[in-house]
Formats: sequence, structure tokens, C-alpha cells
Amino acid sequence: MPPRTGQDRSFPGDASLVTHRWCTDSMEIWAHRGASAEAPENTMSAFRLAAEQGADAIEFDVHRTADGELVVIHDETIDRTSNGRGVVADLTLEQLRRYSYDASHGSVAHGLGNEHGPWNEHERESIPTLEEVLEWLPADMQANVELKTLPTFYPGIAARAADIITVSGVSDRVWVSSFNHHTLAEVRAQAPQLRLGVLTGAHLWRPADYVSSCGAAAYHPSAASLQTPEIVAECHGAGLRVHVWTLDDPEHIRLAEALGVDAVITNAPGAARAALRG
Repeated sequence: MPPRTGQDRSFPGDASLVTHRWCTDSMEIWAHRGASAEAPENTMSAFRLAAEQGADAIEFDVHRTADGELVVIHDETIDRTSNGRGVVADLTLEQLRRYSYDASHGSVAHGLGNEHGPWNEHERESIPTLEEVLEWLPADMQANVELKTLPTFYPGIAARAADIITVSGVSDRVWVSSFNHHTLAEVRAQAPQLRLGVLTGAHLWRPADYVSSCGAAAYHPSAASLQTPEIVAECHGAGLRVHVWTLDDPEHIRLAEALGVDAVITNAPGAARAALRG
């Protein structure tokens, strides 16, 4: 997903939500790049912290290296999140692991503040591979693998990711999403049993029809799309789940639950869990 710049500011106000309550089960909390408000994004530290904070799932991004490995990182370059520089697609895994990926500590990356102080400067954060994250995944957590294939398409990444997930032993707890819906079609062709989520920043007309036509099981809209709250009921009526990104404000999270959203993707899973309990 795009870097967080306060995407939930256009979330609808109370009046547009309280008359629409379709929720039947507890809304899930998905940790956006892990607990990225408090730990370096897309690192094992962020994923472990998300688990400690009670997240139901971790969401993370995947690119392909020069030697064909699938690594967990948001940007096409390592400049923002590490102490190195370069394009992921131009570097091998061994080269990428020469650097520490702790430059995106939440207080800097998200502007959320950090009561715990700066991240441990002595703790080196290695770039994880997709296999490593899935091998670590706790038995009570799901994972959302976002394949980053725009603007760089990475030929073959969909098939490679599908193979890794299929043999991981946790494929029944994995979602695959992408803003590039051609990539989702490739994943479906390779592994039709995998659950897909259609990511979009656009405000789709009749999203349930489009998402269903992609063979996906879930719609992943931005929070702004909930200004048309009927889309949640529309998707549920078509047998689809709705996973909304990216919400951090406690009030907005509670309102999303009132709408019947199935999962919110948040940088602060601990705070989101507290908001639902409160």
C-alpha cells in the first residue's frame, strides 16, 4: 500500500455510518507492515510486536531481488527504510542483507509519536524473505501478502509467490493482494485455492461485481471508499469480505466496525484493539 499520509482523514463522519449496521462477527485487526507505528516497518520486530499486541493478521509487501528471491519491503528502493541505497530489483539477497532496515521507525514514518523513544540503535534489522515470514507465522495469525508489481511488473513473481505460499503449510491462513489485478489473475491461474484480495485506491462503481469477476474473495478499499457505506453490504451480499486500509484513529476504527467491515488494516494494532474493547 502507499506510504501512510493520513489516509483515514476522509473517513465519513458519524451521521453517515450509524444507520448502517451489518456487523455480525468481531472485526479483525490487521497490522499494516506489522506494528509499524512502533517498530520498523516490514521487519520481524514489527511482526512480532503485532503478535504481542493481539493482531489477527500481519500485512506486508513483497518485491523480487536480482537473484529471484522474494523479499519483504514496501518501496522499490531501500533508500527510505534502510541505511543503504539502491533498487531492490538490482540487488541480490546477499547484497540487500548488508544493510539494516530500521530507518522507518514508526515515529518518523507515520508521524504518530512514540512514547517508547527511538528504536534500539544496536539491534540490526535484516530484510526478511517471504519464506521466513510464513515460517514464523503464529498458528493463530493470518498473513496478507501484497505483491508490489506496479510500476515494476517483476515477470514471474506471481507464480513464485504462489508456489512459496502453497508449500508453506500455512496457505489456508494467507491472503494475496495487489493493486495490479493482472498479478492477481496470474496467482489464481497458478494456485486457484489461494484467497485473493483486490486492492484499490479508486472508488469503484459496483465493487462487488468487479471483485467477483477477478475471482477474489475480498475487496480491499481505501477508507475513503466508505463514504459510500453501502459497499459493505453489497460485498457481503456477494459473499465477499471487506478489508479496509489504513485506519489508525480509534473513532474511525469503531465506526468501521459499526459498518460491518471484516478487517481494518492499521499501523497501530494495539491501539486498534483497545479501541474495539473501549
